[in-house]
Amino acid sequence: MNLRDLETWPDYLARISNGAAQVSIARAAGVDAGTISRWKTGRGHPSPESVIELCRHFERSPIEGLIAAGYLLASECDRVVEVVRPITARSNEEILAEISRRFEEKSR
Repeated sequence: MNLRDLETWPDYLARISNGAAQVSIARAAGVDAGTISRWKTGRGHPSPESVIELCRHFERSPIEGLIAAGYLLASECDRVVEVVRPITARSNEEILAEISRRFEEKSR
């Protein structure tokens, strides 16, 4: 087990914010300063959206933050993730290019 797996959300928050003012942290996470106080003392828990905003602000991986906040296990993050846009979200040009690529591939 990795030591980071044992890091609590308040510990993680303190580490990544590196002494930043609560108001600054709150602004980055899209919450009020009272919420940050509750997070720091362990009396409150961030939403996944707040974790992601905070991580992006402090240039940290959102995955790392979601693990620290307890939304993901580190063991769940060692796999390749494939994100595919549905065909309905693709332009006609993209669809035609894919069809063309497949025909060329098949003719080899």
